Amino acid sequence: MNNHSANGFSLLEVLISLFLLSLVLLGVFASQATSLQQARGTHNFLQAMTLSQNMAVYLRTHHLEWNRYDQRWQSNIQAVLPGARGDVSGDYPEKIIKIAWGDQRLFHCDQNRVGVSGCVILKVTP
Repeated sequence: MNNHSANGFSLLEVLISLFLLSLVLLGVFASQATSLQQARGTHNFLQAMTLSQNMAVYLRTHHLEWNRYDQRWQSNIQAVLPGARGDVSGDYPEKIIKIAWGDQRLFHCDQNRVGVSGCVILKVTP
């Protein structure tokens, strides 16, 4: 009688282990990509909020006269958030500052949105 005991792993066991390991690694990489995207969206939102607050300070200190500062402000927006657009609208004494980036359009910006595409709205009163 020939009684052989198995030493080591079969090819099927190794392939199943590699498949399971690849699924786990795929999940880790997907969660990493999602985290990076969310961090980028938060960064964009904070940059846009800072730029809108800068314009609000300018409007308050220059009595809501923003035309002279607008071109420089737009340049600052482009430098920090490429492809973003800013707008100041409204009648005295209230102005509304909007900044939109990514695929978000200014005229669809009705509330603050965080993300790779998003917008910031800030109301300014004297």
